[in-house]
Amino acid sequence: MLLYLGLCISLPFVFEYIYEEKDIFDFTIRLSVIFFVLLCVPPMVLFFRYAIVNNSLEIAYKSNDIELLLNGKKRIVKLNEIEHIEIKLTFPTYFSGIRYLATDSFLYAVIYLHSKESFTVTSLLDNELFDTKAFFNGRVDIFRKLRFVCWPPGQNLHFSQ
Repeated sequence: MLLYLGLCISLPFVFEYIYEEKDIFDFTIRLSVIFFVLLCVPPMVLFFRYAIVNNSLEIAYKSNDIELLLNGKKRIVKLNEIEHIEIKLTFPTYFSGIRYLATDSFLYAVIYLHSKESFTVTSLLDNELFDTKAFFNGRVDIFRKLRFVCWPPGQNLHFSQ
């Protein structure tokens, strides 16, 4: 399909070359750029999506547990066993724009567990703050997930208890 699309896009240049006898070097450069974009950009987009999914931390808040899913590995923290949990995620600043690829992600974040009903997520990137108590309304039976992206791929996510 990509090759078909590339041929459709390059046909005007082919006709221009045939009828106007343009320089073959200029024609080759244009054609190369078109095929480079069509063949290289989709795999790059797929790689970035794969990297985001496989370098993430999901926090599921349900009942009396906080479930940490760190790069696919589960760790369950009982809320009645702890008073405070702090999760720090650190990432290079020059990749800050990547966070917009995932709708519910923060690049710099610290999570504070205040009580069994709420915890606060602070984004150090732009001082965003949202308190989950506004979503839970004091109830602990509502399932919520927060997702964090680790970038670049292979970078570790650190959390302390």
